[in-house]
Amino acid sequence: MNKNIEVESISEEGGLRKEVDDMTTGCFILALKIKERLFEGIVMHKFPKSVNMMVSRENIFSLHLRYLTKAERESVAEAFELDK
Repeated sequence: MNKNIEVESISEEGGLRKEVDDMTTGCFILALKIKERLFEGIVMHKFPKSVNMMVSRENIFSLHLRYLTKAERESVAEAFELDK
C-alpha cells in the first residue's frame, strides 16, 4: 500500500514538518518510539512536495491493532482503506 502525504499537511508540532521539508528527495526510515526500548520503523520516500509511506496493508492493520484503541482505529480506517 502506498499512502501519499503532502508535506504541508504534516503537523508543525515538534518540528517534524520542517525536518521532512528540509530533506532531499529519497528514501528514509520513520522510526516511531512506542516505549523506552520499543520502536517501529516505516519506510518513507521523500518527493519535493510530499512523502510516500510504503507499507503493506497487513503491517498498517497490525500497527493499528497493537497501538490504537477501537475508537482510534475506526476514525482512521477510511484514510488507510481498512474499511473495505
